[in-house]
Amino acid sequence: VILSRLNSPPVGLGVGMGGKITVCNDSSTHFRIKVSSLGTTGKEPKGWETHIVPGTKRVLQGMSFPVGGLCQYYSESWEDGSELRTTLSMAFFVFPISQELELKAAELKDPYWLRRAEVSHLCGEILPGLRIEDRDAYGITYKGCFVANELVTFLVLHRIAASTKDAVTMCQRLVDHEIFLRVVHDLEFDNRFMFFRLNAEHPMVMAEGSLSSTMETWGDGAQTRFYTHHSLSSSMHRMSKLRHVEGWLEKRVGRVAFWRMRYIRALPHLKEDDITTKFVEFADPVSTDELGSLHSSSIKLVERQGKTPVLKVTPKDDAKSTTSVYYRAANGAICEQWLAALRSFASELSAIDAVKRSALGYVFSPDVARSFAKRLTPVTLKRGQRLHDQARLADACCLLKSGRIRICVR
Repeated sequence: VILSRLNSPPVGLGVGMGGKITVCNDSSTHFRIKVSSLGTTGKEPKGWETHIVPGTKRVLQGMSFPVGGLCQYYSESWEDGSELRTTLSMAFFVFPISQELELKAAELKDPYWLRRAEVSHLCGEILPGLRIEDRDAYGITYKGCFVANELVTFLVLHRIAASTKDAVTMCQRLVDHEIFLRVVHDLEFDNRFMFFRLNAEHPMVMAEGSLSSTMETWGDGAQTRFYTHHSLSSSMHRMSKLRHVEGWLEKRVGRVAFWRMRYIRALPHLKEDDITTKFVEFADPVSTDELGSLHSSSIKLVERQGKTPVLKVTPKDDAKSTTSVYYRAANGAICEQWLAALRSFASELSAIDAVKRSALGYVFSPDVARSFAKRLTPVTLKRGQRLHDQARLADACCLLKSGRIRICVR
């Protein structure tokens, strides 16, 4: 069984092809199989190689390659007493394997399974980056399209692809398998402003997830995103969900409160041997130049400013910048989505969050909850300090935000 790890090399943020591979040669043909990485130029490529004689079975322990890294598969076959040798070579992107892999002679001669498994994995990695909308170009409206260079930028920033070239090659694989459909015929996928459509009825697409409409634009049009099927609650699933956390927000800058448009993405951030999350600001969906960032570990409190679609992010006291950051969304629905995403990293709950997570949240309407939260005053108690004495009259409601309180009756 090959498992993905989050503390592995940057490309793909996981490892694959490193588990048990059983090769059964049920033919009269000799096979020599070699798998090697096509990694950084100048470094010795790693991999494994084996010779399998007819009528035998070999159990191989593969190498751990970074998921999404480019590898080379090489097969050489020949009959006993024959000098004629048949060779096969193909490059593929490494994918994780969820179960023990068993190969037979027919699969060694024609590794269609390898390309199919690669494309299936690429669907799960690439399709969440699609932003499908009705787009205008040269006076023509193209229905349900995504932009090629926007997708390439998504793959590179999320470390799904090691480079722009690899990202283009990955997407071209999906074009070759008719998962991506050309809007303009005879055009190859490239890192340019060009339109493609998703073949939502393709079996691999339907097996990986489904499309869902969401109001994530500042205009009146709806945007469609692809959501993968995940049944396990894991760190990989959380990272996959964070890939959807991106879009246009306005950020308040300057003392006179100017609002400037920013395209914000939640990106993986490598810190020593750990991977955290960083909210990075860009000028547009195809830009890779950072205009600012907010690290998830520096978020202390996230609050929505009343009924307005404005979020206030308060940093921790030990953060590099202790100035609160304000973001404004296009509407209340988008504001709530960003509130949920940012709040998951906050070290403290806001007053309204404390009310909603208590039993009062089941009986209070949103307006009553907001009004009640405004009347709350934070109180910090040291160990052993009393909150209230039994003999003293009081008319108060207390919500326990964190810690433990002991109630004694004398």
